[in-house]
Amino acid sequence: VTARHFTKYFKFPEDAPKELVKFDFQRSGIFIFDAWVENSSGELTQTLHYGERAQFVLRVLALDAMCNSVNSGILFKSLSGLDLYGWSHAWCRNQYLKINDNQMLELRFSIVVYLNDGTYFITYGLENADGVTLDKHCDLTQITVVGGPKTYTTSLVNLDCSLTHKTM
Repeated sequence: VTARHFTKYFKFPEDAPKELVKFDFQRSGIFIFDAWVENSSGELTQTLHYGERAQFVLRVLALDAMCNSVNSGILFKSLSGLDLYGWSHAWCRNQYLKINDNQMLELRFSIVVYLNDGTYFITYGLENADGVTLDKHCDLTQITVVGGPKTYTTSLVNLDCSLTHKTM
């Protein structure tokens, strides 16, 4: 499954082309280090069925939590790069995630797959209460949706997202 066992600890050489090093948030001490998708049966998958509830799961590690108020977010984009749906924990009225040093969290974004047939990319991010990005992974997960409308859409969608988390 795409991005399963993804690790943030790969270091680019100092002379690497800048386009390879688009995001460098490692100084925050909080990392997204694993991501995967589960279907409504709890199975790892990249193929989801229209209308089912799916879980987009992240594992987050705080080695040195320079801030203990963290927002998490998810963004769905079409194959052509069009933003279709985004959700941020910041919309929960200042109910930030509290992360301590040397703590691991599992975040579960639960969505209803109201996307047309096709391929989509998912971006994940973490930021502090001031909106400063702590970690971000663009297009980390790829999914394919089947069983839905076969038309191309450029409209925003409501995926009825909710977030749960637990300490590992």
